[in-house]
Amino acid sequence: MNLIRLAALLLLLSVCPLAMAATYSVGPAGCTHFSLADALAAAAANGSGPHLIKLRTGELLTGGLSLDEPAADITIEGGYATCAQSAPDVDARMVIRQINPGRVLRFDNASDTRRRLELRHLTLTGGTESLSDVLGGGGALVLQNATLVLGEGAIIEANLAGNGGGVGMLGTPSRIAELVVDGGAKILANEAAGLGALGNGGGVHALDNATIRLVHGRIEENLARRAGGGIALNTARTTLVASPPVLPDTPLAPVVLFHNEAGAGTFASGRGFGGAIYTNQGNITINAPAIGRFTTELNTNRANFGGAIYAEGAT
Repeated sequence: MNLIRLAALLLLLSVCPLAMAATYSVGPAGCTHFSLADALAAAAANGSGPHLIKLRTGELLTGGLSLDEPAADITIEGGYATCAQSAPDVDARMVIRQINPGRVLRFDNASDTRRRLELRHLTLTGGTESLSDVLGGGGALVLQNATLVLGEGAIIEANLAGNGGGVGMLGTPSRIAELVVDGGAKILANEAAGLGALGNGGGVHALDNATIRLVHGRIEENLARRAGGGIALNTARTTLVASPPVLPDTPLAPVVLFHNEAGAGTFASGRGFGGAIYTNQGNITINAPAIGRFTTELNTNRANFGGAIYAEGAT
């Protein structure tokens, strides 16, 4: 009886093969899709992932990208010379540039299954989200049960928003928004310029129910008008965790927050809190491997109050 069942199962599998993860590619010829938006939609609808979307070297102009409730995890990787190439070229990348008012990327996942989007060898730039929008996220906005991973060669650079010039984050109590910085990724030269209570998190702003994980990367030269030149944690339900590894081939620290600024240089009593990091009751944990050198570095950050870190609120 067991042999009969096994034979039937093998026959079924031969007729209906298992779904496989897919590789999509974007380009003018020899690729699966002409536009990144179409490739992203196809990958999001295919539940058999994780999927890879390959982008060629160069610059891609966009009016904004959106990924909502994908059915599988997705990696977008730039730097391919052709769509047929199996790996990206060394030091090559795709620059994704927003050409309209608005953020570059919006990633939202309202499902109960966490989904992950990883960016590799890509730059997100040119985002100009409304300065009155509390969500912010000029480069990327991460919502609900979504994890955005900035991996090898990923850069979020020169974006502008009211909060979270580089990245804005908002989750719910049961769906925590998450950002992971790894692979030497950079969040660079972004600005949070909103007025009043806005202007927080030049690099990253965690509005509520959000977690930031720094593994290997740099947050540098970001500017916040009010608080958190590099990173701002807005509530007690937001968390920052630095967990740098041991990098045997370099003496440099894996996690660096460098030359970020809060307060725009001019002293005022109601702004300029936390040059590198600002927290309003949010939890900060900095882990360190057992080696004889620094693995997390906060250096040359500036603010009116707390050049490195400013913490406030009841605990």
